[in-house]
Amino acid sequence: MPAALDKWIAKHFPREEEGKSSDARLATEIGGGTTAALAAAFTAKHELKDLMDNKGVRRKQRFQDFKDQLQPGDILFHHRSAKNSARPQIRDAPLPGTEADYMMGIKGDPFYHTSIYKGRGKLADAFDVDIGITGKTPLEGDTPENIRAYRPSGGQSKALDYAKKAEGGEYMSFKEMLDHGASHLFDPRGGPDTTRRLGCHGQACTQFVANAYKDIFPKQYASPADMRHSPELNLIARYEPMGDRTLREIALTRGLYPVLKNLTKGAAVGVGAYAGLKALRHYKERKKDHE
Repeated sequence: MPAALDKWIAKHFPREEEGKSSDARLATEIGGGTTAALAAAFTAKHELKDLMDNKGVRRKQRFQDFKDQLQPGDILFHHRSAKNSARPQIRDAPLPGTEADYMMGIKGDPFYHTSIYKGRGKLADAFDVDIGITGKTPLEGDTPENIRAYRPSGGQSKALDYAKKAEGGEYMSFKEMLDHGASHLFDPRGGPDTTRRLGCHGQACTQFVANAYKDIFPKQYASPADMRHSPELNLIARYEPMGDRTLREIALTRGLYPVLKNLTKGAAVGVGAYAGLKALRHYKERKKDHE
């Protein structure tokens, strides 16, 4: 028997006296492998879709050319540079990294801010904590950001009506943002169902757009990558003056995020594997006692 195979068998199928301590290790490896496989599937799916979209829709060199392609109801996804983003603070104490770093790591896409084009150069979006939900954000080309425009297959009028009614609403509170981020990463259900009802709680940008297009996006905490690549959306224009993503942004959105997002599923598989191994070992021990 080859030495490598003998070593693998000894590791995963140990002698009886070594078995109990190996169950947890093997279950951990199974859970970790599941997390890695699901993370790799997420990355491959979205990288392939972006590659296909990029081949089908050429990048606009002039902002006006990009703007001329837009129609009311188009959904815009904004890629804001992590390098040039502001550094967040808690009680005047700066946190490591930038605001964009956290947003990309939590939302899983460089195009982490999203808005709805209203027409006449105006956007409807959940802008920030100070401004809240507004329909007056100007669409300008002098802001250093990449923008991708997607056209829904239908339902623009209802979404625009919702956006107009939502104007003046609040952005998420700090506590709601923490809950949103934790649910977004670790809730395998994708958070609460989308709704066009105007509740008393604030909304984040992706949540606002998801609610406006509830017939397309069933869950409020979907990743912008999943939203952009919905079969109900078609990429119609790209304006990307910043160029390609940096390695830092790729690591956050295609490395860190999918691993964190799938930790819950991997842990569940690992726990199930551990329970199965323990049950199998108990069965073998009882069978041996009766022989």
